[in-house]
Amino acid sequence: MFGINKVILVGKVAEKSQLYKTNGYKIVVFIETSETWTDRKSGERKEKIERHRVVIYDTFAKLIDKYIYREYILHVEGKICAKKLHYEDGSDRLLNEIVVKAHNGGIVQLISKK
Repeated sequence: MFGINKVILVGKVAEKSQLYKTNGYKIVVFIETSETWTDRKSGERKEKIERHRVVIYDTFAKLIDKYIYREYILHVEGKICAKKLHYEDGSDRLLNEIVVKAHNGGIVQLISKK
């Protein structure tokens, strides 16, 4: 079997959570991407903003925690992973996240808003 699992996002840092120390280091960052178009019927300009959960591990996590802030524009490369969450009420929810590790991806700061 053959396949490639690679995601490339360019977007704005919307939210950054704290740095976690488990087996290594981990930080969660939310990246916003947007798409704009003109509505054919009304001629009105529309925009759709999506938030992507990006989980960063290892040495990248420590760098992101120290140097990246809200409103920064990042180029993120990683792989998409699905995680199944179980809630107390018995329901399940599927969560997709972009995982970035030193051996399978990278992060580049493109523009600083600060």
